[in-house]
Amino acid sequence: MISLQSPGWLWLLWLLPLIYWLHRYYPRRKRAAVASILLWRPLVASQQQSEKSAKTDKRWLLRALICTLIVLALATPGWIHSSPPSIRLWLDLSISMFARSQQKTRIDRGLQRLDEVLKKLSPESVEVRSLSQPYRALQLNADLREHWLTALQQWIRSASTGPASLPVSAQPDNFLQLLVTDASDPAINQWAKKNNMVVLVENEKNNRNLTLTRLSLRPSLQDDNLIIVMARVDNTGSQTLDAEFSLRQGDKILIEKSLKLEAGQHQTISIKTDLYNLSILTASIKQPLDQLDLDNQLELDPGKTLTPLNYRISAACNRPVRAALLSLPRLQPKQQQANFAVSCETQPANEKIPQLRLFPAVSEKISTTQAHWHHPLISERIPLPENLSYNPQAPLLSGVSRPLLSIDQRALILQQQASPAVISSYLNLDDRALALSASLPLLLENMVDQLTQDLRSHTPLIEQRPLQESRISARPLQSENLPDNFQTRSFEDFSAYLISLSILLLAIDALWPLIIGAAVAGGLGD
Repeated sequence: MISLQSPGWLWLLWLLPLIYWLHRYYPRRKRAAVASILLWRPLVASQQQSEKSAKTDKRWLLRALICTLIVLALATPGWIHSSPPSIRLWLDLSISMFARSQQKTRIDRGLQRLDEVLKKLSPESVEVRSLSQPYRALQLNADLREHWLTALQQWIRSASTGPASLPVSAQPDNFLQLLVTDASDPAINQWAKKNNMVVLVENEKNNRNLTLTRLSLRPSLQDDNLIIVMARVDNTGSQTLDAEFSLRQGDKILIEKSLKLEAGQHQTISIKTDLYNLSILTASIKQPLDQLDLDNQLELDPGKTLTPLNYRISAACNRPVRAALLSLPRLQPKQQQANFAVSCETQPANEKIPQLRLFPAVSEKISTTQAHWHHPLISERIPLPENLSYNPQAPLLSGVSRPLLSIDQRALILQQQASPAVISSYLNLDDRALALSASLPLLLENMVDQLTQDLRSHTPLIEQRPLQESRISARPLQSENLPDNFQTRSFEDFSAYLISLSILLLAIDALWPLIIGAAVAGGLGD
């Protein structure tokens, strides 16, 4: 089939009547020699009379043909060849596509529907890519159409699942683009619309859906050694659902619990755990009985409860103390907007924020190595080196302040109950045995933990997922209509042939007088 790419140029064909008029009525003057100027007027009258009876110059046909060829070349004519379509297939392999319902996952049902579509279109070639790894492609062999579904299933099993990594642009020429998805990710839906894709939506009616929407932790206000972990599960479906909930910290399972939620109901699970265990917290739910066999989980890092904590340190603090504080991953030195202060002065500083006081070096030695830790969790974390020295101003044990470490009835580390909080250490931090040991960073870390306990209790750490962004919630997105008879079309432009023919005819027109003259001369010669 012949088609014009730029048919607007055809308006220039109105020049053809103008070409005829110029050749028919435009006066053709001829030079003539006269013996006297008095004979000029009779000559003009004679020429005008001959012009009225003159015939139209036949060369207007040649020039009209040249004009027509140039206009047609500008309109870009060509042949359109139709062939079976070439398809680029995109597969959504996010976690929601493996949600199971009615004994099948969404991706399995999507592949079955895709197989029907491919049989209907009979494509010439199929290129398969996943949104999780768009750089990885599978080319389906057109000679093995009956094995395409098996090849796709094997390729999916070897492909990695995960969140989509959407290409910026995916609009290849002469490709029909198909996307198999469950429409649970708004970003994928918008990307498909932007790239004019035919979307095959595969999801069941949204009547079975449990979602883990919130996981939070905060230090306990009743016990300084514990943190409270809370998880929330929502039933956003339209029927009662059972689920198995589990919460683990590292390799340790903290709780496993069976849940039963009515439609629209939510439930909060709370548990206390060790403050000093910094392993990752993972909460997950699994729905039994093949309703939606999907691990839906959230994770939290308890170490982040101490970040960011800014501290201001005095100039009198020695290098080992500064290096030990810098080695702690959840602390950063910052003079302005500090959360707590570190002072190594003899006189207490006038601070309005929690303060860690480290007394200057003295020469008194500890008489025994049997120091007593008053905090049950610190003693297992900080083995002190032998032969330490301390400041003789270390107070005797009393009920006014809370000792963290004592020896010979003297408090070597003391936590005052005043506000703002103050922790005083009377250990000699210049002592070589302590300054060069691994105990110094642990000692400072635990004192900072105790000092900032109240501060951290008011800043809970939360990981949550809005209900409308649930990873297993399907969106009400309709499948777009497939074209009835989609075929790949290629265009063969032959405007260059018209331009070449126009140039040839222009050359003939320019040489026309010579051609006529040669023909006349040949006739006279005969």
